[in-house]
Amino acid sequence: MPSLYLRNVPVEVVERLTRLAERERTSVSAVAIRELADVSRRVDNPALLAALPDTGVGLDEIVDAVDAGRAERWSSSMPRPPSQPCSAMDRPGRARPANSCTRRT
Repeated sequence: MPSLYLRNVPVEVVERLTRLAERERTSVSAVAIRELADVSRRVDNPALLAALPDTGVGLDEIVDAVDAGRAERWSSSMPRPPSQPCSAMDRPGRARPANSCTRRT
């Protein structure tokens, strides 16, 4: 198995890795290898996403369907949904269903 030597590792990083290793009762090397393995998996994400089929369903359609489902659930179980802050999906220029959220001022 290959070896990897790191230089100029910030003291804070070494201290955090040491605390993790102590908490997990393992070595700093084992923690560092696990964290590097976890982070390095992300390098394949663009290829994985590119391999997914195009469903032809746009983001606005998905958000509208979720909003409609939520409105239907609320209308069947409660007389009126409580006032709530707007979701992160609320974008300028996109119409929201009436009473879907209340802006905080």
